[in-house]
Amino acid sequence: MKQRTPELVVPATTTRADSLGDARSAYHSLGPRDFANHLRRSCHGDPVLEELSLMLKQQNAKCTLSMSLLRSRMQADMLSFADRIVSLVRDRCRCCEKRGRSKCISLNWSDKSSEDAQGIEQKALWTVARRLEMSDEEDLKMGSPEHLDAAPVYDNPVVDNQVMEERNPTLDIIGLYAQVIVDTVRSLYDTAEEEPNVVYFGNMEATLPKRKYAMSASFARSPWLSGCLPQPPPISLVNKFSTWISRDNDSDLDSLWFEHKFPRMLRVNAVCVKQQFFGAHPLDHEVAVLALRRFNQLDVEAQAVSKYLLWREVLEPDFSTHALAGEKVAHIKAVQLQIAHAHHDITACQTFYTPVILDHGWAAYMWDMIRKEIHILDPLCAQPVGAEKRHATHQEAVSQIHEALFSCLNEFFARWHCTSDRWKRKSPKITREVFTRDESGMCMLHAIRHYDGEKMTWPLTKRNLDTFRQTTVFEVFRLQDEQGNFVADHVLRAALEEDEE
Repeated sequence: MKQRTPELVVPATTTRADSLGDARSAYHSLGPRDFANHLRRSCHGDPVLEELSLMLKQQNAKCTLSMSLLRSRMQADMLSFADRIVSLVRDRCRCCEKRGRSKCISLNWSDKSSEDAQGIEQKALWTVARRLEMSDEEDLKMGSPEHLDAAPVYDNPVVDNQVMEERNPTLDIIGLYAQVIVDTVRSLYDTAEEEPNVVYFGNMEATLPKRKYAMSASFARSPWLSGCLPQPPPISLVNKFSTWISRDNDSDLDSLWFEHKFPRMLRVNAVCVKQQFFGAHPLDHEVAVLALRRFNQLDVEAQAVSKYLLWREVLEPDFSTHALAGEKVAHIKAVQLQIAHAHHDITACQTFYTPVILDHGWAAYMWDMIRKEIHILDPLCAQPVGAEKRHATHQEAVSQIHEALFSCLNEFFARWHCTSDRWKRKSPKITREVFTRDESGMCMLHAIRHYDGEKMTWPLTKRNLDTFRQTTVFEVFRLQDEQGNFVADHVLRAALEEDEE
């Protein structure tokens, strides 16, 4: 008589959300998108809860990023540990010992006058082999002196084919970290209804824009040479606003959302801006985009001759993140709008800046189209710990972003000024002070604003960085929308009028 296995019965009152954590459930594998969908179902229809859900999704994204970073570091440590173990065992060859040799013939030794190595000439060997399983008879025969000089025979099908290429652990970590950033930012904008005619993060376009002809007349002059630098805001206003925003006024800032729709939708809460500029929170992807968009507005306003010509083009972090994640950057809608449909003549830009967020922190890369040089602006360049690993990471990241950049330029424009080969790479030392990973985001913004292609026009120091924080957060709150209106005008007025009273 067969014994029936009792069936596992899930109560009828159990919802899908309750069974998500159950190992017997088909939905036990969770991600940021599942959390966003759960919040959308729970908070749909209530405007207060919808604002709260955005903050919850942002916090969940930060937790997911931290866990993925820890996992990638653990895998990197395991790879290095495996390499050390393999290097120790590799020299202990048991198949040659079975044949009566005291040393493995694959080792490159110089002492040919020893008793075991007399008369043995070094021969060409296979680089890949496997251990030979020998019988007892073969063991006795091969141990005899007449077989010591016999050429080794390896029964390895891998040698007849192509040797497998070793995986690059640095490239794997870069791709994994970038993919986590992409999934995290995409989950922030995973809403039930998207606004029409608005581009969101990660939106793809099947077709490429019509190719334009790259004008080869001349490049725009540097703002430091032409005298078209943006005027800094008054120090008195900056100090007033910094004093006001440093207070415990999160209840006033919680209702303010920075929203900007070109080249793609950007939505950031003012509390997050305060925490990352004046608190202990590191700079995240979206706040960096917010600051760079305000910097671009300042550069356009400072052009007294022609607002159509800019010396530098600062690509948003979306470009480097999608490129490092291995996606087709030329088909990203936001990238097409920023490069192919820019409001200014992008072919006249001499330099291209792109911020990049890596495992060890933020950095910025600059392409000089005249000199054909790539400058790696690393805020952690003065930190001796991990310098070799950071250098290897930057080299791999630059190669990927360089390929993605010129694939876009060649797809969007005909007869670009230069080709993608024979570019020099430089790593200028932009600071002498040691900064941490959490400070690298603000240092990256400082370097993009004050690096003129040769040196830092405003030195990157701890003291100057504090002043830069105050000035930047004041400018961020002066962000203008597509119609030219200040997004946070009422907050600026409230802060300045309160101090005047």
